[in-house]
Amino acid sequence: MGISVLSKILQFIRSHFILVCAALFATALYPMELESESLILVLVVLAASVNVWSKTISPNFRRWLVVCFFYLSFYVAAAALGRDKWSHVDTVFQAIAHMLFAYWFVYKKRSLMAVFIGFGLYAAWAFGHGIADLMEGIQRPDQGHNAAVFAYFMAGICAFFFFPSFYFSGWKKWLSLVALALAFGALCFTQTRGAILALLFAAGVSTILCTQYRPKILQQCAVLGVAASVLVVFLLATGHAAGPVQSMQKRFALAGEQTTAYYENGVFRTSVGTRLLLWNLAWSDFKSKPFLGHGHLPLKKRRSLSTSKKLRYASKFNHAHNMYLETLSSHGLLGLLLTLPLFLCPLFWFFRGIRRGNLWAAMGFMYVLMFLAIGLTDVALSDRIVCVQYLFVVSLLLAAQQLVPSPRPGQ
Repeated sequence: MGISVLSKILQFIRSHFILVCAALFATALYPMELESESLILVLVVLAASVNVWSKTISPNFRRWLVVCFFYLSFYVAAAALGRDKWSHVDTVFQAIAHMLFAYWFVYKKRSLMAVFIGFGLYAAWAFGHGIADLMEGIQRPDQGHNAAVFAYFMAGICAFFFFPSFYFSGWKKWLSLVALALAFGALCFTQTRGAILALLFAAGVSTILCTQYRPKILQQCAVLGVAASVLVVFLLATGHAAGPVQSMQKRFALAGEQTTAYYENGVFRTSVGTRLLLWNLAWSDFKSKPFLGHGHLPLKKRRSLSTSKKLRYASKFNHAHNMYLETLSSHGLLGLLLTLPLFLCPLFWFFRGIRRGNLWAAMGFMYVLMFLAIGLTDVALSDRIVCVQYLFVVSLLLAAQQLVPSPRPGQ
C-alpha cells in the first residue's frame, strides 16, 4: 500500500514537474540571501529547465531561457567576486521559476482562457502583495519605493488589458475595459510619474505600430488612444480634475521647480534633484571604468567613506534611479550587453508577431516597451517582486503568441 502511494506521488511529480516548482514560490516573498530554501529552489529551477527544454517548445522560448541564464550567470560571477549582492542572484532565480511556470501553464492548456487564468492568478498575487507593500510603506520612510512597486503592478495590468479592450466584444470587452480603468485609476493614486509617462508612451507607440499593420481592427484603438492621451495631458496641465489627477498635476509642477533648483542653485536633496545627482555620478563612474564598471557594492562603499557631502548622500540609495546608468556604472558595457537582451529580444519577437496581427504580440510589445521606458527613471529589475512580474508576464505572452491563434475582429 505504502509503495503504491509513493509510486503515485513520484508519478505526479514527473508529470507535473513545473507545477511542483510553483509550490516553492513562497520563497519569492522574502529576501533570504541564498539560504537553504533558496538553494533548494536553485536545484529545482535547474531541473525544471531541463524538463522544459526536453519538450517541444517554441525556438523563441529556448532563446529566452538562454538570455535569462546568461544574465543570471553574469550576476552569479559578480556576487562571487564581491561586486554585487547575492540577493539579486536569488531574485533572478525565483523570477525564472515563475517564468517556467507561466510558459508551462499556457503550453499545457493550449487555450485563450489559459492565458487569462494565468494572468489572473498573477494579478491577484501581485495586487495583494502590492497593497501589502503600500500599506506597510505608509508607516515607513520608504513609502515612495512601495508606491512605485505597486505602480508597476498597475501599469502592467493596464498594458495587459489595453488591446483586448479593442479586439474583443461582449463581456470580454467590458471586463477588459473595467480592469483597464481601475488599474489606471490606481496608478494615478500612487502618484508615480515615471510609471504613468512610461505607460502613455508605450501605449502610443504600440498603437501606432499596430495600426500600421492592422488598420481596420485597430482604427478605433488609435482614435480612442489619442483622445485619452490628450484628455489626460489636458487634465494634468490644467489641474481641473479632482482627487489623484489633481495631485499628479501638482507633482509634475513640483518636478519642474526641483529641476530648476538643481541646475540654478545646486539643490539636490529633493526627489528630482536626487535623481539628477545620481545620474551625473553614475555617468562619471562609468567613464572612469567603462568596460567592467566599479561593482555595485564597492561603489556604494566608496561613496559612503567619501568626504564629499554629495557622495555620502548618494550612498544612501540602492541604485542610480536609471537602469541603464546604474548598469553602466556598476558593471560597465559588459553588464549592459547582458541586460539589454532581456528587453530587446522579446521586443523583437513581439514585433514579428504584430506583423502577423497577433493580439498577444501587441500586448507583449507594449509591456516590454513600458519597462524600457520605466528604466529611464528607475531600476525595476532590482526589486524582487517586479523582476518576477516582468519575466512571468513576458513568458506568458511568448507562450500565448506561439500557441494561441490570432483572434479575428470581434472575437
